[in-house]
Amino acid sequence: MISPLTICYALKMTHDFLRCKYLCEKTECNRKCLEEFSAAVDEIDNGKLEIEGYERVAWTKLDLNDPKTFPPKWWFLGCINRVVVRLRREESDEAFVMNPIVRQYLTHWRPLPKPPTETEEAK
Repeated sequence: MISPLTICYALKMTHDFLRCKYLCEKTECNRKCLEEFSAAVDEIDNGKLEIEGYERVAWTKLDLNDPKTFPPKWWFLGCINRVVVRLRREESDEAFVMNPIVRQYLTHWRPLPKPPTETEEAK
């Protein structure tokens, strides 16, 4: 399966190629292609690109002074220095807040995605 990040990268690379092609050959066909891809790249750059079948889940900004922003107990995804890692929270809120990794590096979190479900194969 192709990730949304790979799709975005391919769209941007194609846009760059079409821009170069248009600069070399300023034809109407090249201009139309460039316009179509420019709209998609603008959506990527503005964070508004929606990919069918891709579920976008918002990240919660962690505020150690607000328990409402704490992740749930058990497993969750956390953003530490812009790297997504799977973390677990078992201890009390006080222990969670006092954890040095949480205090220094954890900035955002989100719930784990739902596991895939098996589907019947067509016969």
